[in-house]
Amino acid sequence: LVSISGISALKYVYLSGSESPDRQKAHYLSWFLTTPIMLWLIFSLNHLSLENMTLMILLNQLMTVSGYFAAVDLEKGNEKSAWNWFWLGCFAFLPIVYQLLIFSEGFALIVLTLITWSAYPVVCWADAEKLISTDTRDISYSFLDLTSKAGIVLLYLRELKAL
Repeated sequence: LVSISGISALKYVYLSGSESPDRQKAHYLSWFLTTPIMLWLIFSLNHLSLENMTLMILLNQLMTVSGYFAAVDLEKGNEKSAWNWFWLGCFAFLPIVYQLLIFSEGFALIVLTLITWSAYPVVCWADAEKLISTDTRDISYSFLDLTSKAGIVLLYLRELKAL
């Protein structure tokens, strides 16, 4: 739980302390490090087998890396390649969605994760289509990060009856 908050805090220190931070790298690196932990919390509550947990976390990492490559390709103007990466990331997310939907423990954690994580590709799409500014994209990502990460920590502690 501490690592989720710590990694996120370091990202925001970097974003606020640098004159021209590489926002995309900061966001995706943070997600690459924190989302497996977030999934592990939900998976452990539901006693998912190590094999299935490993597969879901690998799909999560594929989803995150694909999103990063999509963002990089969009910045370079390689739209066709960017959309291929985008759709690969979305397809990697589908088995995770299915796995979360069949769980019975941590309902609030699952709903929060499904809602917030499903919003990230919408923000990415809106950014790619130039429907939002770069600042709006980054603010949206930050809002989703705060909601999903702080929410999962609080809800997990509540689930454990520790809050």
